[in-house]
Amino acid sequence: MARPTEVLKSLLVGRPKETAGLEHERLSKKVGLAVFASDALSSSAYATEEMLVVLIAAGTTALAYSVPLSLGITAVLGIVIFSYRQTIHAYPDGASAYIVASKNLGKYPGLVAASALLIDYVLTVAVSITAGVSAIVSLVPMLHGYRVLIATAVIVVITLLNLRGVRESGAIFAVPTYAYILLIGSLVVVGLVRYLGGYRVEAPETLSAGHGALTFFLILRAYSHGSTALTGVEAVSDGVQAFRKPVARNAAVTLVTMGALLGFLFVGITVLARIYHVTGPSEDPHRTVIALIALAVFGNGPLFFAIQIATFLILFLAANTSYSDFPRLANFLARDRYAPRQFMNRGDRLAFSNGIVALGALAAVVIVIYQAELSRIINLYVVGVFTSFTLSQSGMVQHWRKRRSEEPRWRRYAIINGVGAVTTFFVLCIVLATKFLAGAYLVVAGIPVLVWTLNRINRHYQEVGRQLRLPDRRPPAHASNHVILLVGSPSREEARAFWYAERIRTEDFHAVHFAERGDPKGLEAQWTRMIGLLATAPTLEIVEQKGLLTTSIRSYIERMRQRIPPYDFITTIVSERVKQNRLFTIGTRTGFLVKVSLLFTPDVVVTDVPFIESPDQIALGGNLPTRHVVVVLVSAAHNATLHAVEYAKTLSADEIHAVHIVLDPEASDRHLREWRELGTGLELEVVDSPYRRLGEPVLEYVRALHDENTIVTLVLSEFVVKRWWHRVLHNQNAFELKLLFLPQPDVIVTSVPYHLE
Repeated sequence: MARPTEVLKSLLVGRPKETAGLEHERLSKKVGLAVFASDALSSSAYATEEMLVVLIAAGTTALAYSVPLSLGITAVLGIVIFSYRQTIHAYPDGASAYIVASKNLGKYPGLVAASALLIDYVLTVAVSITAGVSAIVSLVPMLHGYRVLIATAVIVVITLLNLRGVRESGAIFAVPTYAYILLIGSLVVVGLVRYLGGYRVEAPETLSAGHGALTFFLILRAYSHGSTALTGVEAVSDGVQAFRKPVARNAAVTLVTMGALLGFLFVGITVLARIYHVTGPSEDPHRTVIALIALAVFGNGPLFFAIQIATFLILFLAANTSYSDFPRLANFLARDRYAPRQFMNRGDRLAFSNGIVALGALAAVVIVIYQAELSRIINLYVVGVFTSFTLSQSGMVQHWRKRRSEEPRWRRYAIINGVGAVTTFFVLCIVLATKFLAGAYLVVAGIPVLVWTLNRINRHYQEVGRQLRLPDRRPPAHASNHVILLVGSPSREEARAFWYAERIRTEDFHAVHFAERGDPKGLEAQWTRMIGLLATAPTLEIVEQKGLLTTSIRSYIERMRQRIPPYDFITTIVSERVKQNRLFTIGTRTGFLVKVSLLFTPDVVVTDVPFIESPDQIALGGNLPTRHVVVVLVSAAHNATLHAVEYAKTLSADEIHAVHIVLDPEASDRHLREWRELGTGLELEVVDSPYRRLGEPVLEYVRALHDENTIVTLVLSEFVVKRWWHRVLHNQNAFELKLLFLPQPDVIVTSVPYHLE
């Protein structure tokens, strides 16, 4: 029966999809436009308003500069579109600014580009959702006080939709995207036609003069705020591999289409705001510029409401662009070992689920901190966009220089990308100069901090990889095992733990009870009556407990370590009574506490022997299993796995199986080749996992080996790291498998720790 968590997960995100279906998840140009262009297109809903908010400070006469500024921004848009079109064709496997900058400018420019993009994607979600909430408030002003709650709820919904998979979420988002294009396009056309036909709106009598002067700096500020219209333009190049084949051509066509639509909508809205004398929030603080223009053109009728609904939907769904690109970029960084490896994992629906959840959580934090106020969040925006633009286009110039012997038109291409780099760098300087003190300094400070963090993660992975393959860190063959059986009070579960302990190949077997004083309740006599009469049973040692139980156990092990070879194993066995009900399986805490206490003690393995409360589990002397099978789970061929294999050989098993679960088909062939080179003497069995899950294939494999006469030990290698944050960088598979097998009778999950320096 499926676990409650699995049932809930299936209800929220849908049934899992096979890895083989990944090709079918690719997008057509129509759906790709909805998925990747919603961010850029939606910026037309607030870019004009952001310009007007700045210009109105110098009075309504300053609003005349809005149209020339929009044309200047659109010119930059055209340059960026043309430049990125070349980037897509040059890098069809992925044209992210991180990839382009890393390959052509070096490690640190690439990390700066990646950091800028990661920050920008988070801010894109926060800005888009906040702007969408503003559109709702324009429609229903009484919701103004619930902005944060609404924004957070929308993030949860969009996160769940994206967890369902790219193709499914793309189909859902296509309708609002095309509805927005149609309605706003109609608004622009009808508004211009009505104006040319003689329809006029009187200019407001108030605010004829502003409280500030019209300065060059003010115009630059308005330009930088309006440049938010360019956000999301790079999304198509970041997601090239999401398109159907031919990927480069389909992505390039989508990019050009998006640029043309965005330019038309942005300039059209700005022109309408000018000719209909819309001044922005200063005219009505609860209504957006789009809402005021729609009122002026269509009146307070059905089309006004339709435009508002389409606007807040496109703004909400604009966040989907980041939900497509943030996880993909995080996957690239994880692949290059600059981000936690968990970002490489595809979820049940073939999406990069960890990246999706991380983006939603970070965006929600930003919205809560800034209380869903667009004017505050927008000051952080755009810096990352133009930083990545500049680095990407600079990288392309270097790319064409490297290929000058192969590409006869390299000068032409380099000039195009060079113009793009200079233009976007100029805009970046304007943005920094005008927004720095208003909040952009946080992004400027955040980028180097993030670069430092990514670099630290990379150093850790590089060091781990080095240690895992160093010949002098390989475990010695034929190590011995020394067994300590922790005895609480002689009982059926203690007897079963003893039976397992004597299966281990050892001549050094200790049964130990820790007591604060003497022999409580005559435990030694009870042990003798129940177990001690067997020829293989050791005498029960009563050891004085000083302080905590775990402290006493650790001291006992330290004394044992002094008299045995340094590379021998010490296995500490704890019996664990397991209670079952319909929903949960609960084990005791003793084994967990002992394991945590001994985690940093080298070559010590803590094994919990479960005892399920049922008639099937019987006392020593009954029909106990006669066959012992060990399964070593192999994630990769390295020293940690060898360490687990050497431990498995000390368990006196009738059979030892080395098993690799295929979670990443591209890496499995390499793992198999490296395993053969290790020369362990064990054949590696490869088990496919079509749904990219570890637990279910292992469970099925173990069930095929298990019967009433067989006990199975599942041996895992587990990294033990020095710093707490290093644990975040590694999968916690041991814990997952422990929970999965806890209710399985006669299956023991043993983690063999491998200590990293």
